[in-house]
Amino acid sequence: MMSGIISKRQFRKTLLRLGFVEEQGTKHILFDFYYQGRIVVQTAISRSKDISKSLLAHVLRYELFLTRNEFVQALRGELDERDYIAILIKKGVIKVER
Repeated sequence: MMSGIISKRQFRKTLLRLGFVEEQGTKHILFDFYYQGRIVVQTAISRSKDISKSLLAHVLRYELFLTRNEFVQALRGELDERDYIAILIKKGVIKVER
């Protein structure tokens, strides 16, 4: 499913399905993920080029907090916003009062 490069269009579509909000910057397309009214995850992609495999690996791990397998599931449409929130809670990115 994931070759050496992922298109901006495919990446954008996946992030929007996960619940990210898109904002157009001058050089980059910015994506913010909100939980209970505050930004908990942010990432950006270049307006001019697609995303290489090495950059994608960095973005997944350090910016989106997803494993490669989780991202492949998201690409296939198998994860939605609720699933992504559960992943972020499990990984401690979102703190939930108990």
